[in-house]
Amino acid sequence: MYIQGITNPNKKILKTDQGITNLHNLSSPELEEAFYFIHLNSRWLLELLNRLKIGFYIFFDFRYIAYNNQFAEIIQYEPSDLNHLKVGDVVFERERKMLRHEIKKLQEAQTGAFDSRLTIIKGNKELGSVEYFSFITSIEKYPVGVAYVLDEKDHDLTNKTQMKINYSIIVELQDKVEQMLHLNQNVSMMESTGLKLREDLHSEYDLTRREQEVLQYIFKGYSNAQIARTLSISKRTVEFHRSNLMEKTGTKNGVELLYFALKTRLIDQVS
Repeated sequence: MYIQGITNPNKKILKTDQGITNLHNLSSPELEEAFYFIHLNSRWLLELLNRLKIGFYIFFDFRYIAYNNQFAEIIQYEPSDLNHLKVGDVVFERERKMLRHEIKKLQEAQTGAFDSRLTIIKGNKELGSVEYFSFITSIEKYPVGVAYVLDEKDHDLTNKTQMKINYSIIVELQDKVEQMLHLNQNVSMMESTGLKLREDLHSEYDLTRREQEVLQYIFKGYSNAQIARTLSISKRTVEFHRSNLMEKTGTKNGVELLYFALKTRLIDQVS
């Protein structure tokens, strides 16, 4: 996928392979700065969203500003197409008016969040149903929208229990997105930003140093083989540490482990 650059406050072009496509350079220096910083710090978020098969995009004034690979797969549009479309153009016409009305209400701060079942279309072709969640956050005086999309092909949208879990995950992720969008640090500080484990929880869950390292890389979206290469250990050893992590945290699989790390803030974003 072709990844466009985003203009930072110093008018430099930042190119990235982090799995997010940018469609517009923004005239507002405040918005340019926010998106520059989110690029420097969003790999873990984008990897997690793609692994959980959650579509994600950011919008301003009903324009798509950026979106992840999963959203691109759901809507089946190219960047050149979306560059000329507005939010709502990829759903049925009868749903479009409602969606834009709800987003406008969010922008006016009448509601804090909005979710709805929508039908994705491309031309006259129906691509399927999605569950749509949207939030509005303010950067300076600008209302910026953040949306999450769950596709029926990857998620059981009729399973109320699972959808509650998905919503909880999205709320946690949105909290992290807002933290990144509101960063006001300079570029040199942000370039050294990474993930760190909370020391107060290390002892509570009795994690060894190697387990902490493995968890960091799991959270960044690394596969077992990638973790093994990075830490110069065998893949079987990585699997052993992953198994221990799930046992100590009471989780049953990788998705639960990632959600647990988010919910308990076992891994925090340095800010």
